[in-house]
Amino acid sequence: MFAWFVAEALVNHGSHVRQLTAEIVVSCDRAGEVTELAVSGVATKLLGRVPEIGQERLAAVAGAALERCIKTLGQRGADLTVTLETVLEGR
Repeated sequence: MFAWFVAEALVNHGSHVRQLTAEIVVSCDRAGEVTELAVSGVATKLLGRVPEIGQERLAAVAGAALERCIKTLGQRGADLTVTLETVLEGR
């Protein structure tokens, strides 16, 4: 979902996305019972091949997409430890 949201935003703004690779690690804590897990963190890395875009723009788009994912999943960013790394690879 995250990579889709990033691609959608980039294409809607006229960018030609060649490749996006997302690595996502979700951390969970037990919330009482053993069978009840609560998401406590999301670590995200986005590798992108997008011509004619800068690193700052990719990071901004990825940040907005990650916020959208968190809301879509019914989570609150303030309740999570969220990290995002973006890497703009060869164009």
